[in-house]
Amino acid sequence: MLVQYVTPIVGGAVAGLLLAVGGSQAMRGELYGLAPLDPVSYATGIAGLGAAAIVAMLLPAWRALRINPASALRWE
Repeated sequence: MLVQYVTPIVGGAVAGLLLAVGGSQAMRGELYGLAPLDPVSYATGIAGLGAAAIVAMLLPAWRALRINPASALRWE
């Protein structure tokens, strides 16, 4: 169940990273004290969004695993 969510998350992370790199290059003159390709900033952003995505996937999966399948089928 969780495997189906990995592709959109990785695709979104790659697209976001490419947009961030392009945006930072476009705003190169506006970034004071921060390099346009600062790897710590990119790693922190990806790690934070990745953690949020994992929590968003695991909570519904954990809740679904607690339900007895026979009672769920009987309810419908």
